[in-house]
Amino acid sequence: MENNKTNLEIAKFKIEMAIFLIRCDRMDDADRVWQDGMALLDQEIKAQKEPALKFGPAEPAGPSTRDENGRAV
Repeated sequence: MENNKTNLEIAKFKIEMAIFLIRCDRMDDADRVWQDGMALLDQEIKAQKEPALKFGPAEPAGPSTRDENGRAV
């Protein structure tokens, strides 16, 4: 079966699970799951701050369609 969940959805679940585990007084398990969720959030934050270079550098623009005064030619 294919996992179609995003990292943000998985992180949300792990944090919710950690809260549940705390309420069940399972602190060691809660800490582990909490750290997993926070690590996923850190990855997503880092990914959003990185420049989007997934498709390689931008191609240079073609010849300008404006003259030296900025008017269309």
